[in-house]
Amino acid sequence: MPANTEEVPPRHRQLLQSLTACLEKHQSNSTTALPGFDSALRAPATSVSAAFQKAGFWPWLAYWLSTSRDGQVERSLSQLSDLDLQLVIDKLTPVQPHGQLLVRVQAALNDSSRARYRRGQLQRLGIEIPPQVLLESDPAPSPSEPPCSPPSLEPHRPTPASELDIIPSLHVANAPKRRRVEPSHQDTYQPLGTVENTATSPMISDAGEPEQVSDITLARHEAICQLPVFKPVWGFETAYPEAKHIPLVLGQYLCRITSRSDTQACLMVSIPKDPSQDGRLVLDIRAEEVELLTAKLFQVRIRTRNHRRSIEFESGATMKIPDCAALSESDTSTWHDLFGAQVAEAMMYSGMRFREISIGEVLSDCSSVQIPAGAECPARLCLVMDTKRLANSTFTPSSVKAPLDVNDDELVAGFEVPISRNGPTPMSYLLLKFDLYGLCTRICSEVFGSLRAPSYDAIQALDSEISALQEVLNYKYLFDTTLPVHHAVQLNILFGYSHQLTLLLHRPILRQRTADMRYSGENLLRSQRKCIESSQALLIIHRTLYEDAMFRPYQWYNRGLGSFHAFHAAVCLAHICTSGMSVDASTKDALRRELQGSLEIFEQMAKTGMSAVCQKAAPVLKKLLYVPQLTTFLKLTETSGMITPQESQHPAPSMAPDSPAHQTAVNSHQSGLEFLEEPIDNLAPQQWLSPSTMGWEEWETFLENNSIANVL
Repeated sequence: MPANTEEVPPRHRQLLQSLTACLEKHQSNSTTALPGFDSALRAPATSVSAAFQKAGFWPWLAYWLSTSRDGQVERSLSQLSDLDLQLVIDKLTPVQPHGQLLVRVQAALNDSSRARYRRGQLQRLGIEIPPQVLLESDPAPSPSEPPCSPPSLEPHRPTPASELDIIPSLHVANAPKRRRVEPSHQDTYQPLGTVENTATSPMISDAGEPEQVSDITLARHEAICQLPVFKPVWGFETAYPEAKHIPLVLGQYLCRITSRSDTQACLMVSIPKDPSQDGRLVLDIRAEEVELLTAKLFQVRIRTRNHRRSIEFESGATMKIPDCAALSESDTSTWHDLFGAQVAEAMMYSGMRFREISIGEVLSDCSSVQIPAGAECPARLCLVMDTKRLANSTFTPSSVKAPLDVNDDELVAGFEVPISRNGPTPMSYLLLKFDLYGLCTRICSEVFGSLRAPSYDAIQALDSEISALQEVLNYKYLFDTTLPVHHAVQLNILFGYSHQLTLLLHRPILRQRTADMRYSGENLLRSQRKCIESSQALLIIHRTLYEDAMFRPYQWYNRGLGSFHAFHAAVCLAHICTSGMSVDASTKDALRRELQGSLEIFEQMAKTGMSAVCQKAAPVLKKLLYVPQLTTFLKLTETSGMITPQESQHPAPSMAPDSPAHQTAVNSHQSGLEFLEEPIDNLAPQQWLSPSTMGWEEWETFLENNSIANVL
């Protein structure tokens, strides 16, 4: 029975038609629950949804289907007055659902394994459960629809493009470890690039929840070779940011596996206008990274054969993916390493995760992924999060004005802020820190985010800005030698961060030694000298904060970011010792002694169990110190008359040039050079931004088999 729209004001008539169409639309011949039905039952109620819930099951179902497919419907309904909203609901209530929709709903509420849970959720929401209707046969087709044919045993025929529609999901009951593996199977699909109304193409997440994002539904593999493009809704969605900005927000691993289109990252962020609602981060995952991601996030094996993906279970059995599969219910302990600290925290504080915890769910639907059958096609990852937790991380710099650099007693009306002052104020540390952060953002943009290496003039310009900030630090903090200890700590932290920026700026230059020589030999030597100076300064700061008794209350910094910066410095020096240009033997010997002293501090801090960075870094530094290049270097210094104390205590046995032992040593030296030179062309300096962006798993690989690609 269609809704009577004549008595509805014209401005509301389109709303009623959209709601009615969701109930009267022809459904596919399936007995599975509607995609996202369970998630809709768990969703928190709003004033609008509560009004539809009160009206009964079918009005609520029409509301959910319509708003999940078109965000404009939700916004329009929320702008109605209470009287107008009730008028729309009253006109919608008599509408009878399509026969096939009735079949799917009754199967979901009465015949499925989750029927009891769903009925309980409806009772919790106060929604009257529709009575079970005895269906003797399918409803007669309308004149505009072809009659239904009996099942055919003929091979499946690819559906013509004109018949393509949205993908419904088919639940698989025997997915391992409670992870949901939902291969999509459908009779009709929506072709890529022919969507006229993005509201009809919601993303179907593996949790079954239509996301509030536009036109990102996966279609039949045979019909596409790439994912549908993101079409963000103006006002609360943004898509395709510059790829050079995403390392500031996302973890190193997530940055690496996200697909790119030219200089843009293939992702979309949805931030709802209602701050109480969760946001979405949707990313396209490179095809070659899909197997590893699913293994890490869901402990599910994806295998490829004949250019098609399949799911392999622990027993060895495989399930072919007919068109696309949806995975959900991930282990939350993997989020931090995979997605980065900020994104993982935002996911943990999402409303969805809180609701899961409240009912005792260990695994979470906050991360889900859709996997097309075609091995060459990327996958689509959806992360549910509290977007307020990402308020400090944006893809564009903030335009908020900084506070004044004044003392507390100077915050009075009429006070004239001096142009320059001797000594720091309580605000000096914060202001200088944000100056360094701003400079770091520019370095990331010009060095890491550009497809082409920057000119050395640009490198020198940024280096001059770092030097200018260091001069400001000297002027502000070293003018008065009687400053309290907290200012001394702040000075060390700020200087340490400035030296960290120097390494981020100049270390990528060193990789050009084995690349296409974009920079001159003089440029390389200058950058190498800068790296040595800043690395030595960072190791001195690390040692000072560790050994000086007055800095004991501030070990929280040295155990975390301070140790991470020192680790960066130590790796840089080890790299220069083994593959640097024109580094004489005496300099190498001095650098090696500094590295040995730094290793002792790392090991002492690791023993306390209070520094996760030192626990991870100490074994790496120990192995870097004793790779074949450095041990062979000791023998080279011996021939020059320089014998270290360690050598005098444990002299190396002499070897004849043609002896097998000598040949073994030479071969060991050469193989060591190879495995340290190899990653120079694959440097990933952006992972040194913070401990959360570091690829620690790569260092674990290095400890196991000497492979250190992508970690220097």
